[in-house]
Amino acid sequence: MDVENVGWLGRFLAAQVSKFGIPIPTSVSPEVLGRAKQLSKKGPSSASSDLHEQAAADNKGDPKGGDKRLYARPLRPGVLSEGHRLPLAAAEFFTLQVNERMADHGVVLAARSKRKNDRFRIIVFDSHGDVRHMCESSALPGESGKAVARCRLFLTPHSTLSVGAPFPSLDDTPPVCHSLDTLEERGPSALEPGSHLIAVYCDNFLSTIDFTIAAVPMEPSDRNENSAKRVAAMSSVADELKEKKVELNSLAETIVARRDALVRAQEEFKAAMAQAAAEEPKVNPWRS
Repeated sequence: MDVENVGWLGRFLAAQVSKFGIPIPTSVSPEVLGRAKQLSKKGPSSASSDLHEQAAADNKGDPKGGDKRLYARPLRPGVLSEGHRLPLAAAEFFTLQVNERMADHGVVLAARSKRKNDRFRIIVFDSHGDVRHMCESSALPGESGKAVARCRLFLTPHSTLSVGAPFPSLDDTPPVCHSLDTLEERGPSALEPGSHLIAVYCDNFLSTIDFTIAAVPMEPSDRNENSAKRVAAMSSVADELKEKKVELNSLAETIVARRDALVRAQEEFKAAMAQAAAEEPKVNPWRS
């Protein structure tokens, strides 16, 4: 679904449907993809300065009147970038400088908005401005326990697991049986040393989003002797999650099979009781 080219009524209906947890796939607008191409031509390292200066010059030297569509904000590792607002089908671009240590250990791109029904995605582009990595937001509990829309893109030299919001169940099996349906394993996706172009794209159907974003280096603490143990523990948890998903899927199949068998047994029981009731008038005269 191209949100930018859909009328208000269509977007309103899509918003109502998505509130029930039914996923509606959307696409990134061609304008945003074109801007990524333009920014990549200058190189991510110069996009945050050269393009902004050029845009300001094109607008008679007024930096505030420059073409902000060709401006990418520097995203400093380990520093939360706040105060960002996006309208529908729009994106804000950032540049991230990855050093050797971050390339070796990985980095996490984490964004969140204020409302749990917000829809957005994080996009990482390659040197040609094409989409390289992408992750969509989902409603997850925040620090206060209240659900917020969050998105975390793990760019590491190791495989990772991600679990999104479960899809609505199409049968009457317990929700827990489907809690890991969206579990997926992602292969290594580390970024090379250098500058990289990143965007946060608004997928909302009706409203703007206010978001924050941070790039968190996954650097182990040299002073912490338990770092290796924690990594091993996380690997163990990942294996347990994959095994648990298989167990829950099997349990759901068992519940469905037992339910169908119960329905058949109830029908056979009712038929047997009806047959017994029909035989009673035939037998009563012989008993009197």
